[in-house]
Amino acid sequence: MTRGAAFFVIGLAVAACSSSHASSGADAGDAGHDAGVAPDTGSSGDDAGGGGVDAAADTPAETGPTSQTLVRLADWSPDAVPLDFCAAPHGTGSWEGPLLAISAALDPDAGLAGDAGSHGLTFPGVTAYLSLAPGQYDVRIVDARATDCSVGIVNDAVTLPAFAANAYTTILVVGDASNAGTDAALTVTSVADDATLPAGGGLALRFINASPSVPSAAFGTGSLASSTFVPLFTGVAFGRASSGAANDAGAIDGNGYLALPSLSGDVSVVATGGTADLATVSDLSITAGFVVTLAVIGGKTGGAAPALIECFDDRPAVGLLSPCFVLSP
Repeated sequence: MTRGAAFFVIGLAVAACSSSHASSGADAGDAGHDAGVAPDTGSSGDDAGGGGVDAAADTPAETGPTSQTLVRLADWSPDAVPLDFCAAPHGTGSWEGPLLAISAALDPDAGLAGDAGSHGLTFPGVTAYLSLAPGQYDVRIVDARATDCSVGIVNDAVTLPAFAANAYTTILVVGDASNAGTDAALTVTSVADDATLPAGGGLALRFINASPSVPSAAFGTGSLASSTFVPLFTGVAFGRASSGAANDAGAIDGNGYLALPSLSGDVSVVATGGTADLATVSDLSITAGFVVTLAVIGGKTGGAAPALIECFDDRPAVGLLSPCFVLSP
């Protein structure tokens, strides 16, 4: 395990995403929908709650470092081993990490141990934000059992955009670790996050396609099954966030967030050109005052069907958990 000086970790948390689609009221991001923290897949760490480092309790907007950037990791690969990760200033090969293991060593009560006793991130976990010095980094994904950064489990991400000061970024681990059908292979990419509401208030909503069997997807209200589907986002490529809104859906910002007054009712994900719903959630309600990412996860060929996960991007961590929830149909 290496601990260099390229960045300073101030907070790190594994998000054990719970299964719920209760209405997202004013306290949803803080209380975790009152649904607990363990996903119904049983894949996240049993001890993920409790304890922790100072920054895990701060919202991105509250933290607001003036000379730092905030980065989190999402494990949205449905069949990868428990993960840890390392980072190095771009092109230097000076790897630091594994970062989850370092965080656990700094705070043994942080609740980062997984089901197998490793300090890894498991599907569909999302870490809390950690603080880095701004700049461009290479990222290496390692097995959670690794004690150093020498061996990655997928090609290093060496073309990620630079992480700007006062910015927020999610690093995505997506795709099949063991290839099936024509699914996308395991890869690492990143998306820039919002931490504040649109200037006019309301809700900021974006959509990410993390389903390896779906090259391109749309997200919207209603469903194809009921002939009521109205897209909000269309043509969202695998491993990408929404970059444009459907006609008349509203204004979208540079990070893919659509400004809406609120969102309520049934919502669905469909494959571009598809004739059936991939994932549908009934009676979803997200009120004004939130910055939210919805992502379609799962859907590996031969595996579990796709599902929607909801992350409150501007809310405090719940204990050491990023506030993300797998939504029930």
